[in-house]
Amino acid sequence: MKRVLIALLALVMFTGCNIRWNGSDVQSNDEACSSVSELKENLGFDFMVPSELPDGFSVLSIYKHKSNVAVIAYASGDQTIYFYAERGNKDPTGKLKKLKYKTSLSVGSYDIAFVRDDTGDDAQGVAVWMSGNMSYALEYATAEQVKLMAGSLVPADTTG
Repeated sequence: MKRVLIALLALVMFTGCNIRWNGSDVQSNDEACSSVSELKENLGFDFMVPSELPDGFSVLSIYKHKSNVAVIAYASGDQTIYFYAERGNKDPTGKLKKLKYKTSLSVGSYDIAFVRDDTGDDAQGVAVWMSGNMSYALEYATAEQVKLMAGSLVPADTTG
């Protein structure tokens, strides 16, 4: 029995099994936060967050990923949109080059790279843009959702 338990624990540790927090996937090495203010404090840097969400969406979970990435999951029904903020000029999702249809969206002063697997108007994809020394991304969002959310960014400390 002891060997089975050790093998099971080793399997969980080495496969990076996810845990669930507040209904969303959070990696076991991620740190769940109770608010955007707590996330900002834990990360130790300023970032922006969407102040407007698509109809029906609300915050599902807030967490720090890999000690340097802010992640906020917004959900409505079966759809979850992930928002990322990270210092530096890179793709916080790591998925920008993996999808085949790339377009550009202009939202305010942002030039946003939007990639997806499908070309339909309601196709969900990954949107990545830079602002100052920060990289931002939205994952599993449509182009219209990206325009709404990226166009409404405000400093994280104004959202609680």
